[in-house]
Amino acid sequence: MATDGNVEIPWSEVRYFDGVIDSRRFYEATLPTISQLHIQAVARPSVSNELRTLRNHVRDMPAESVCDLGCGLGDWASVYGPSATRIHLVDLSPSVLACAKQRVFSWAPASRVTCQVSDVFNETDWRSLAGFRMYLLAFVVGHATEPRRLGAIASLRTAVRKGDRAVVIDSLKSDHQEDADTVRCVDIGGNLVGAFKHYFNREEVMALASQAGFEVAYAWWGRRYFLVELL
Repeated sequence: MATDGNVEIPWSEVRYFDGVIDSRRFYEATLPTISQLHIQAVARPSVSNELRTLRNHVRDMPAESVCDLGCGLGDWASVYGPSATRIHLVDLSPSVLACAKQRVFSWAPASRVTCQVSDVFNETDWRSLAGFRMYLLAFVVGHATEPRRLGAIASLRTAVRKGDRAVVIDSLKSDHQEDADTVRCVDIGGNLVGAFKHYFNREEVMALASQAGFEVAYAWWGRRYFLVELL
């Protein structure tokens, strides 16, 4: 697959269900390229971009233990990891999780890292996720329909204790995007690559937090992305 801003999708490996792309198979096939595009964007010192801003926000939120929900290839672990004595990686895909573990093991001792295969929208045993100081959902919540994403955030609320924080990072709706859920996703260059993706507006984010029983302690709104810290 290309890494110059265009993602070549191996469509033969991607299945459809009722017209919606199977996000697990899609990201198993495309995450290496999308991850590389993000790394390249963040590494450009001459280019101001929101991904770097988001990473700085996470870096400024030190926590001795972090549960990374929907961790993907572990791109965010390198941001919060230096300050965390315990890192718990959670992902639906066993193959993606195995790659994330190897990435993290390249800079963190194995004693600091644990892994769990689980679907945060469906079958997660939230009792097993209690006891962390920070819970991170980076570009995860938008990959579910409204009832399922509300259910996941509400379930997360049961695991978060007083003094813990939950951090949600996702995509903001812009003027050129449709209002409804859609079968699409854009890479860092704005190229259409396809996958189930919902773009939020501020009202939706605040309502989701409130309905799940959280208070918004901090919010950052960019042009393409947002970050909210929930307590």
